[in-house]
Amino acid sequence: MSIFGNIKAHKLNLLVLVLVIVALGIGSSYLYKGVKQQYDIRRFVGVLSKVENNTITVNGFFNIPNKALPKELSSAREFKFAVNDTTQFHRITIQAPTFDEIKKAGGQMNYSLEDRPQKEITGSLADLAKYSVDDQIRVEVEFNSSIVKVQNPIAAVVTYKIVILPTFPSK
Repeated sequence: MSIFGNIKAHKLNLLVLVLVIVALGIGSSYLYKGVKQQYDIRRFVGVLSKVENNTITVNGFFNIPNKALPKELSSAREFKFAVNDTTQFHRITIQAPTFDEIKKAGGQMNYSLEDRPQKEITGSLADLAKYSVDDQIRVEVEFNSSIVKVQNPIAAVVTYKIVILPTFPSK
């Protein structure tokens, strides 16, 4: 084989190597973007566990509307997050059926809390701190950036729902 044949073979090998490296780079870039978008979670929903100083603990789930989550992120978990002066609080009170409504329905009634009268007002950390895990306060938290694998992210919006139960009629 001549010296020119070896040069052509080396050029061909070098060209193939460069093409493989470029293809791997492009492929890994698309794979990274796909994984990154899949885990861009900015919402958590659950039930209030506790409030300590500026840290709130909620037991619940990561939430992306209309999108399935990977198995490792779809299970229930305890989640802690921080609030600061820019965090907005929304308090929603929901009126459960009164004893009169239940009585008129034959002593039993099926209803959805979403269909009951609701009132939204500005909430606060101090107001939320009045409640405990026993009160079953539903909390929905929104963040400005992804919260996956972030310790104590700062919440942008905290919405909490309080169900007003009927009081027993006095005799």
